[in-house]
Amino acid sequence: MATQDPTRSCAKDPASEDLRTERGVLAFLLDQHPTRVIVDELPLALDAKDFAEKDAITRAVRELTAVGLLRPEGELIEPSHAALHFERLERG
Repeated sequence: MATQDPTRSCAKDPASEDLRTERGVLAFLLDQHPTRVIVDELPLALDAKDFAEKDAITRAVRELTAVGLLRPEGELIEPSHAALHFERLERG
């Protein structure tokens, strides 16, 4: 009878961790709106504790920008019109 590897249940799924980070970044920026945030200060604002967390935030910004949910302008970043509209829809 095969047993389940106990280390697998403790390991974090990278894809779901990335989605969690993306949700956190977007939620933070929506909450800050209309204030635009300096991209390099985002990890500090989100209390990133180490390189891995800072890297995850950088990846989240890159992915959210690529799909059109964030709008970068130089060093500043803000939610796109699409993200703001979706937030209004979700709130009802």
